[in-house]
Formats: sequence, C-alpha cells, structure tokens
Amino acid sequence: MRFKLHLIGQPRQLIPINYQYPLSAAIYKIIEQADAAYSLFLHDAGHAVAGSQKAFKLFTFSNLSMPCKRVDDRLQLGNGDAELQIAFHMPATAEKFVIGIFKDQRLEISDKHSKAASTAN
Repeated sequence: MRFKLHLIGQPRQLIPINYQYPLSAAIYKIIEQADAAYSLFLHDAGHAVAGSQKAFKLFTFSNLSMPCKRVDDRLQLGNGDAELQIAFHMPATAEKFVIGIFKDQRLEISDKHSKAASTAN
C-alpha cells in the first residue's frame, strides 16, 4: 500500500542533510501514536522470515520532494511545503500509520541541532 503525503510547514525551517534516519524515526513515532506496542515490535524485532535470522520492517519511503537550499550541514526548506511517498507491505503497518497520521496530523523531522514540523495532508 502506497501513500503520498503533502506536508505543509513554516518556510525556512532547517533539517539535517542526511534526514533519512530522523524521517524514519518520525514514521515510527506516527505508528506509535496508533499502537505503541506494535511500533516497539516493528522497531526492535520486525517481521521474521522463516529459516532466517533476518527481520524486516517492510516499509520504505521516498526522499522529500521540496524546494530547499544547503546551509552548512543543514537543508533550509524553501516555502515549507514538501511531498513524501511511503509504502507498506504489511496491511497492519499501513493501518497503524494511517491511524497515527490522522490522530496528530503532524510529522516532525529533527536531530540534536534542528527541527522541522509540518502538518500532513
């Protein structure tokens, strides 16, 4: 299942250039809004494959599509708008994400030095 999110935030917010890990953490936080235990399971254990010790989260996401410019080791968002695609293999994970995103309607990408928050539509 694939979703396209349109994010609306404040102009000129800063995010790390390597924002993929903070974005992944934001996705787990959204899933946690719906079901904290499932989010913990997904983060810590994941879905096991029979006969293998590997486990998979079974979701992926695109790069953010947005106007931005580099400021030192940060990206400064242009007008604050961005788009993101996220895909889930497991319906349960997709369901938890949808419930979580509609509960708070907020996505926050942050690290120790910067934070950008936006509403998700």
